[in-house]
Amino acid sequence: MQLWPQHRGIWQTRFEFLALTGRAGQAIALIDDERRWPVIAPDSEPPPYPIHRRFAVAMKDGATPDVRDALIEEIAAARSALGTISVVNYLGALGAVDRCFEVLEAFYFGGNGAPAPGPLSRRKTSILFSAKGEPLRTSPRYRGLLMRLGLDAYWRETGSRPDRALPA
Repeated sequence: MQLWPQHRGIWQTRFEFLALTGRAGQAIALIDDERRWPVIAPDSEPPPYPIHRRFAVAMKDGATPDVRDALIEEIAAARSALGTISVVNYLGALGAVDRCFEVLEAFYFGGNGAPAPGPLSRRKTSILFSAKGEPLRTSPRYRGLLMRLGLDAYWRETGSRPDRALPA
């Protein structure tokens, strides 16, 4: 992070780490300091800073149900600008687990405005097992998603198991 502090991926990782680990005030400071924004290629869209900031404020100060619901809709609609994994992280942190599954279903299987997905072997599943994905694992939809992804069959055929215990 010291070599490329303004790389977009590093900036995003730093922002999410701060916002999702009880340091949302520092995430807000990161957004408010334009000198720390990532360097963006001239033909690229900048990150949606206002959405990031509203999310960090909600993490820091909480949000009324109306503000929370509007933020959930805004985040879900910004999937291409934010990236699917960030959207799932943000929605999960806001308690919108059903919306997380809608976004993941579109990401893994297409539809809902998402492009047709590539091969399953190329799709990221780390969010399903990371600490940030904890809200997903409490949902009855979780096992069904693993089955649709073919992970249950893979584990059965290979005799392996995921690193994180699955819910019963």
